[in-house]
Amino acid sequence: MHNRSKDPGCTGENMSNDNDAEKIKQKIAKDLTAGSKPSGKPIDLNDTNFHDAVKNTNYLIVDFWAPWCGPCRYVSPVLEELARDYAGKVTVGKLNVDDNPMVSSEYMINSIPTIMFFKGGEQVDAMIGAAPRPFIEERLKEYL
Repeated sequence: MHNRSKDPGCTGENMSNDNDAEKIKQKIAKDLTAGSKPSGKPIDLNDTNFHDAVKNTNYLIVDFWAPWCGPCRYVSPVLEELARDYAGKVTVGKLNVDDNPMVSSEYMINSIPTIMFFKGGEQVDAMIGAAPRPFIEERLKEYL
């Protein structure tokens, strides 16, 4: 595990508003509605909408990241591909730890990237650090 002050490790600070939470809630509800076509793109999560997303999404993968983190930039396109390839089965979310200290602290995010897997509203797995697509996808498939 890396210290957040080192390159692979990071954390965050700042908050978003209730309007963002409502937008995410509506998007998740729309994606989960029968006959709707999921966007296949990661959703933006924050301190305001995170818990609703976990609660209202059957299978959610969350990327805890920061824009200045090199390993995070490596993982981001992999998660975007997985969001597209598993649209309708898995929702991928991204939470900027610098802008969202409450959730980052609650889940003790001390190193980034951290990828957490939530199924049925509960955390079922987590991985720390950058990993290639096959490794992340293997973890993803364990909970499908």
